[in-house]
Amino acid sequence: MQKPQAQTVMTKSADLPVKIRIQNLSKVFETRRGQFVALDNVCIDIPDGCFYMIVGPSGCGKTTLLEIMGGLEMPSSGSVAIAQAFANDPDILLMDEPFSALDEQNKLLLQ
Repeated sequence: MQKPQAQTVMTKSADLPVKIRIQNLSKVFETRRGQFVALDNVCIDIPDGCFYMIVGPSGCGKTTLLEIMGGLEMPSSGSVAIAQAFANDPDILLMDEPFSALDEQNKLLLQ
């Protein structure tokens, strides 16, 4: 089975300071069949005040990227510019399919 192809996305805004900077981020998992490249050289700048969404097919690395950003997974190479701290009113909210377990009525209400 062939891995879905993810493309590297670069976003820049000269007007706003960057809140999240991802530079040359890669993640490789060791499996029984050898290495599996989940993320390959991802570069993203997300400006302050920006609503940003990552969309792609299943298996393209969306969850792996969020886990690295949230500090739950370590990158194989590259870096992520997000400050990690416990906060009652965070500036950044990372969500991975947050409404997938809800029924349609509640999902629409929350969205």
